[in-house]
Amino acid sequence: MESDAQLPNFTSYDMRRSPGRTYQYLEPSTEPLYRFGSGLSYGNTSFHSLVAPAGSVDVCRDIELSVTVSHEGPKADVVVQVYMQHLNASVPVPRLQLVQFDKLYNMSSGEQRQVKLVVAAARRVIITNETFLRAVEPQPLRFWVGDGQPSLRPGDAAHQEATVQLTGEGKTLAACGH
Repeated sequence: MESDAQLPNFTSYDMRRSPGRTYQYLEPSTEPLYRFGSGLSYGNTSFHSLVAPAGSVDVCRDIELSVTVSHEGPKADVVVQVYMQHLNASVPVPRLQLVQFDKLYNMSSGEQRQVKLVVAAARRVIITNETFLRAVEPQPLRFWVGDGQPSLRPGDAAHQEATVQLTGEGKTLAACGH
């Protein structure tokens, strides 16, 4: 068994000064070597023609997104992922959240498929206080659709992006019928 003197020193990492949250809440300082979800598909997959609700959506309603997926390369399964960012949350929330995904099986080279993805209110909740009240708030949400975690830096051409405005009164998830 190793003594404490032989163990690596992790005390210099800034997590000890964080408010008890995971890395998802920290400000981005560097890009990860591999994005979350990277490498789930073979070949070259592109996403285009993202359709999101126009106007505003009530906080309790589902948000339907559709996107066209094109695949080049050997026959493969493709994982389509939807990430979300709260733009005006009343409490600290993760910078990005995986809120929906779908797997397209056996896509051939040159094939295109349109995919519909539904983001339910339960996927958009925030924890509002120490009593763990789960609520949905009226605010703008940014969505990215692609094959892995998007970069928050400008010019991420690998993902399709849309912003949806939630309106109405902030409600608990139970008040929304969930």
